[in-house]
Amino acid sequence: MATADPAHPSVTVIVPAYNAATTIARALASVAAQGRGDMEVIVVDDSSVDGTADIVRAFSDLKVRLLRTEARSGAAAARNLGIRHARGHYVAFLDADDAWLPGKLDRQLATFESDPDLVFVSCDSELVDETGRMCGKVDPNRRRAVGHEGWKTLLKHSCVATPSVVVRRQALLDVGGFDPDLPVGEDQDLWIRLAGRGPIGHLDETLVRVHDQPDGLTGLARGGGAVPILSVVHRNLRRYADRLERADRRAVLAERYTNIGRNQYVNGHPFHGLRLLCGAIAQGAAPWQTFRYLMTASPPARFAKRLLRGESTAAWPLVSMSDGMPPLLMVIVDTEEEFDWTQPFSKYNTSVESIALQPLAQEIHDRYGIVPTYVLDYPVANDDDAAAVIAGFLADGRCEIGSHLQPWVNPPYVEVESAHHSYPGNLPFALEYGKLHALTDRIQQRFGRRPRIYKAGRYGLGPSTMRILRSLGYDTDVSVVPHTSFRWKGGPDFRGLPDRPFWFGGERDLLEVPLTRGFCGLLWRWGYAIFPVIGSRLGETLRLPGLFAALKLLDRITLTPEGVTLDEQIRLVRAMVGRGHKVFCYTYHSSTLLPGATGYVKTEEDQRRFLERMDGFFAFFLNQLGGKAVSVAAFREQVAPADIPFDRSRSKSTE
Repeated sequence: MATADPAHPSVTVIVPAYNAATTIARALASVAAQGRGDMEVIVVDDSSVDGTADIVRAFSDLKVRLLRTEARSGAAAARNLGIRHARGHYVAFLDADDAWLPGKLDRQLATFESDPDLVFVSCDSELVDETGRMCGKVDPNRRRAVGHEGWKTLLKHSCVATPSVVVRRQALLDVGGFDPDLPVGEDQDLWIRLAGRGPIGHLDETLVRVHDQPDGLTGLARGGGAVPILSVVHRNLRRYADRLERADRRAVLAERYTNIGRNQYVNGHPFHGLRLLCGAIAQGAAPWQTFRYLMTASPPARFAKRLLRGESTAAWPLVSMSDGMPPLLMVIVDTEEEFDWTQPFSKYNTSVESIALQPLAQEIHDRYGIVPTYVLDYPVANDDDAAAVIAGFLADGRCEIGSHLQPWVNPPYVEVESAHHSYPGNLPFALEYGKLHALTDRIQQRFGRRPRIYKAGRYGLGPSTMRILRSLGYDTDVSVVPHTSFRWKGGPDFRGLPDRPFWFGGERDLLEVPLTRGFCGLLWRWGYAIFPVIGSRLGETLRLPGLFAALKLLDRITLTPEGVTLDEQIRLVRAMVGRGHKVFCYTYHSSTLLPGATGYVKTEEDQRRFLERMDGFFAFFLNQLGGKAVSVAAFREQVAPADIPFDRSRSKSTE
């Protein structure tokens, strides 16, 4: 083990952290595993609200200097603060959700000793996806930036991962550190500026694990920083104009326009991508290769590939179900205020008159031995009369409760009310966390137990939701809507996720029970590829889903009594059972029981028919089909992996 005077460490490790309570211990453990006594560790807490600082203070395997920003400042400013406080001759960067492999610092510091002129040394990184699966090296085919000309390679490619870098502290100070005014690409900008000062080195060894958890369960558009990175490239082209030949500049732009243009072309921005690809050709990119790419990556070509390749959900570990298990039915009630879904969102729409009518449906549940889960939003949990109705069911063991975050009626009320902000996952981390924390605490205060089951309002999972759920003690989510994208409305894209229960979160400790939605009709096998086309915004305008359903070609059906006939519900379940499905999630809104509150039930006669459909489906599923009713918590206990002990006290906690 290398040792030194603590006042003059060889290397300073800087870890910026923002709401990293679920990952910071892993990152620090990987630093401790380096086994060096000549390093100091600085964690810069960028005004976290989730207890990150407490975890750092309690970390016993390292002596850590904890700094905290006065307000949220971003990763660049946080790293710069760490640089100003660093005492080491070298500085190593690590993000709070990533990890180093043992020996990383030893190998890189030895490289500096072998070549005293090096400004910084990077190494290879491997990607770990949301499920914890190793996905291979990051950018394995990219040319690595090395030597005196490394800055030219960095102009063409973003090929240096921040957690892989060890750099001389004086070089950082000389160039001014990271540029906090850049919205993205501040790290790549710094590596270019540093490489312009002298030779850089790279180890062809995988010494870093980069955990890719940007979008959790949702398909929010990746590559959002791809276009802004062009501004970083252009500013550095101007910076090094006197050191670049015209051919060098054209080669840089051709490479960048090609890579970013392709990214845009296949990620929802085809016209912008096409413009960039044409710009690449103008800068000397091979026109035939670009044309071939445009043809093979065009929407019709991708549609054909999806048909031939089939739908893949292999990245998500499915819940293991025994062959002899009967079909299982769970009932989830979105228990919320009444509001007109065609009107703007407002925090003043908090009427919960419909809750008094829930015994009408609960009586049916009781008769069939069904224990529904009422996922409660804030107006329900905060209303004495409404809460009393649910508490009565709960006290008798006739239901379970969970939480249902509707941002516009949930404190704290700081965001602008809008369709975009009606999806919880679109909120900033601190606000999404704060709202769910407030709801969780209110439910616990009201009912004497902490909810463990979550359903996002408007199904609005987002990039931070997974971390928030884990930090607040949730173990089950029921927000996913299979075969469905809300992207054009500003929400998540669930296409490509399984339509069966699966584990997520990397440690297989979070269970997802998707809403039951599937395909029927002659083309059901290719529904995953066809429905995104006919169900697109244009397809909806042309009423293509209704046309395909009427022709019995393809019908996407949701298991709900809301707007779905009993025959359709039965047809869906029979079809899915025939395909091997074992778990069915039946959902409806509490407000539907109040005539006039939703478009599904406008009169008392509609209400009677609604309840009849519910009764009829339960009779079919439990009596004719031979299925079994199970609660969400009981299902999780039944299927939890052996290495994740199920805490039976969770459903009865009075913490």
